[in-house]
Amino acid sequence: SHPEVTSHCPFPSEPLDATRPKTYRFVQTLYENDLRMGFLDEFLHVGGDEVQLSEQCWLNSTSIQQWMKLHHMNKTVELYEYFETRMLKIVAGIRKTPIVWQEVFNLNLTIPPDTIIDVWKGFDKYTIQNATQKNFRVILSGCWYLDHLKDTWQTYYDCDPRNFTGNRDLMIGGHASMWGEHVDASNFIS
Repeated sequence: SHPEVTSHCPFPSEPLDATRPKTYRFVQTLYENDLRMGFLDEFLHVGGDEVQLSEQCWLNSTSIQQWMKLHHMNKTVELYEYFETRMLKIVAGIRKTPIVWQEVFNLNLTIPPDTIIDVWKGFDKYTIQNATQKNFRVILSGCWYLDHLKDTWQTYYDCDPRNFTGNRDLMIGGHASMWGEHVDASNFIS
């Protein structure tokens, strides 16, 4: 809905343009004005999953490539880290505790120590153990995807988020997620 801050790629996904200052002003305004007023929670999930660093979007944009070269960046993961670092500073500025999807942690991006890692790729003990070893708090969502229609209540009930080797005190809980691409009038109520 805001083409002025997207990368304008010829692909199905159009990530935000991490090179434009207006992108960060847009997000900061959104967070400061809309989210802070409407959401009083201490936490703010800022996402960070499924960023296609290998796709050609940022690599095919002449303006993005020029910006990366000017800033001594050779890989899209460097631009992604630049973006996430700026986003997390904005979140800190509104005094919220950031939550990120596990990809941000798994890519070894620089994240503040109060960041909570949301593990969504199944029951990924490797990520959970690594995050807790580095003293990050963790929440688990991978066991409770309500749009996985083949799963039963017993599947959800059997998942124990504290069943890993490491500092279990840093596993602070979990949440259920449901993504709309598998939900329609035939299964919404169930």
